[in-house]
This record gives sequence, structure tokens and C-alpha cells, in this order.
Amino acid sequence: MNEPLRTEGELFCLECDEPIQKDSTICPSCGIEIKNTGKKPRTKTIYNIGDTGPAGGLIFYINPNHDDDGWRYLETATSDFPGESDNYWIKWCNGAYINTEATGTVLGTGMPNTLKIVSTQGEGCYAANLCYGLRQGGYKDWFLPSRDELGLMYRNLHLKGMGGFGADYYWSSSEVDKNLAWYQYFPAGVMDANGNKSYNVRVRALRAFY
Repeated sequence: MNEPLRTEGELFCLECDEPIQKDSTICPSCGIEIKNTGKKPRTKTIYNIGDTGPAGGLIFYINPNHDDDGWRYLETATSDFPGESDNYWIKWCNGAYINTEATGTVLGTGMPNTLKIVSTQGEGCYAANLCYGLRQGGYKDWFLPSRDELGLMYRNLHLKGMGGFGADYYWSSSEVDKNLAWYQYFPAGVMDANGNKSYNVRVRALRAFY
């Protein structure tokens, strides 16, 4: 497991995150007075695929459009949920079949999907709510991956023997209709739109950060 790199001799403004010189008193990008903020400039941590992230999980994607999207990295949770039990089987829905409108499939839609699912279904022991309520590594911004985010976990970690994924299906947060959601069979890499929401399936949370 790789450790993240730190840039040597390069500091970044806490206000705008742009590079500044070591002895600067004013940030050349945003104009903030460095010495008057009460905070010291920080070194930026640079991660690669497979590195251990700040929450203790693995980095599995680096976003080339981070400036526009507001996030640079995707990090998995350290294990399948719940992780501390032998019971890894979780349903997508919380009882009745309902349409949650969590239909996003692309990168960046996992969190919006999760919020829609939790808002619609409320409390309960189901995939999205368990991810949303996860507190791990000092962070509480976890969510259930979208279809494409889940696919990246498979390609960038599982196929390289990383992440400790089980030989089974994994839920995404991407809804097909009121009865079905996307899930992926990790042993073969097959993404399937026919996951009945009442199926018991494995769940791996993730978080996005800059």
C-alpha cells in the first residue's frame, strides 16, 4: 500500500489553495495577508491511485476536472459495510418499493443520489443510509457510489488485487426504477441494471475530497 507524497518546498494558501513562496507575506493569487491570518500555510498532499487516503481507505480515482467539480480524489472506506460483523448483506431499499429519483449514474452523482435516497426513505438499515451515517477516519462525508464510481472501484482497485473486495455483487446508488437499481458482480466485472432492491448485496462506501 503506497503512502501519499508531499510536495517539497512548496506551500499553498489556506484561502485560495494556490502556491505561495515560503517567505511570502501576501498571497499573489488572492491577496490575503499570510502572516495576519493566524494560520500557517500548509503543504499539499499529492495522492496516487492505491495510496492510503486521509480517512484510511484507498484512493481509486483522481479527477482531472477538479477545479470545476470541487473535488479531486475518490477514497473508499476501509472495508465493506458493516466491516466489524460477518453479516455483509444489505438491502438497497427500506421496505416498500418507491421511486427515489436517484437516477444519476456518472462520476459525481453518488452523493446527490445518496441524499435523495435517504430523504425519500428515511431511517433504516439500508445501503444508502448506512453509508450516509458512516463515521470513519474522522470523516462523516461518506456516500453510496454511483454506477460509474462503483465501476472505478472495480477497475482501479479490485482488478489490481487491492481493497479487499468480496467475490460478490455490490450496490450502487443509481436507481433504475422503483423496483430496480444498478449493481456490479465483482468476480466478472459485470454491471447489471436488474438488481431487485430487496436483494441482500455487499456495500462499500466512498467519499470525495479536494
